Amino acid sequence: MNKKTPKLSIITVCYNNKNGLQKTMESVVNQTFTDYEYIIIDGGSTDKTIELIKENEQHIDYWISEKDNGIYDAMNKGIKTAKGEYCYFLNSDDYIAAPNTLEKIFAKLKPETDIIYGNLAVTKNNKLQKVLKFSKNITPYSFFRHKVAIHHQASFIKRELFEQYGYYNEKTKIISDWLFFFETALLYKVQTQYINRVFAVFLFGGKSSTGIDETHIKNDIIQAHFSQEQIEKYKLREKLYNILVIRKVEKLFGRIFLCFALLKNEIKI
Repeated sequence: MNKKTPKLSIITVCYNNKNGLQKTMESVVNQTFTDYEYIIIDGGSTDKTIELIKENEQHIDYWISEKDNGIYDAMNKGIKTAKGEYCYFLNSDDYIAAPNTLEKIFAKLKPETDIIYGNLAVTKNNKLQKVLKFSKNITPYSFFRHKVAIHHQASFIKRELFEQYGYYNEKTKIISDWLFFFETALLYKVQTQYINRVFAVFLFGGKSSTGIDETHIKNDIIQAHFSQEQIEKYKLREKLYNILVIRKVEKLFGRIFLCFALLKNEIKI
């Protein structure tokens, strides 16, 4: 695929995960939407990942295998290689929800959109658990509360945003995507568009689920950009969430959203 200006650059970061990468690649190759380039950034795998990549080179526009300084270093390498209008980060183990997902999303895209985002299905132990349904309204509270406002597996980002506002911060381990969305969507108010469908299936237990805690970094940023009145109000809302057991209710709704997504064929099992 030698497209000069594809609509989408799909970037997969991987390391020693042949089986996970195979699932990810299959979901890309099987898309009915074809206006994309596929980029794989491997961290120097020593298993059979490289063999798999070489076997599928006809489906890959660019790949590299070399030691990196972490997931965000690898993602930044992908951005700098990308030629597409939008970048989409779909790392190994995660996969696009259904063969027609990209086609359905781009059919609804508004031309002025900088960040397209939608919902995300979560799987654990090879079993679908729930769908995380996001909000079309992004507010300061969206970045204060426990649930992230935008998930990178369920969002397409205009490549020029990285050139304008900077690449992912490589000093953090798991929250650089949160930082990027915080700055672009909340502080700089770039144009976002929410599309109410499942974009991808996310494997619970990846790097962002391993117990690394960078809450203090988020808190420092919130303290710097939110008024004390906002912070106190949001803390009270979080407290009420816990008292009223809202998070358990959200888990129940997540299972209900999963049922609806399956009924609408948004997820291919």
